[in-house]
Amino acid sequence: MGRDWSSFKDYPHFQLSFGLTIGELLGGARPATSAVEAANKLINLQEQQAVKSITTAVVNVNGCKIAEGYIKEGVTYVLVRAVAEALGASVGFNAATRTVEITSSR
Repeated sequence: MGRDWSSFKDYPHFQLSFGLTIGELLGGARPATSAVEAANKLINLQEQQAVKSITTAVVNVNGCKIAEGYIKEGVTYVLVRAVAEALGASVGFNAATRTVEITSSR
């Protein structure tokens, strides 16, 4: 399937023409260096603010690392299969109800 492109920033190439027309740009005219540097500084600042930090979560069962997940907005996400199987349970998936089923032998 596709990838998550939600954090991808696509800045239009000619949006920052600095008041120059396409004809002027094609004719060799260039914007002032200070204007380009100011625009780049603003773009870089916005990109730094958009970077999402990911906090990882390590899952240990009986002192052994079995999986790694992440924490997002106070919720910890880990692989169900890794945790369940480490605890001796089996994992199934009901496609009709889109439900994960964990069955323990106990």
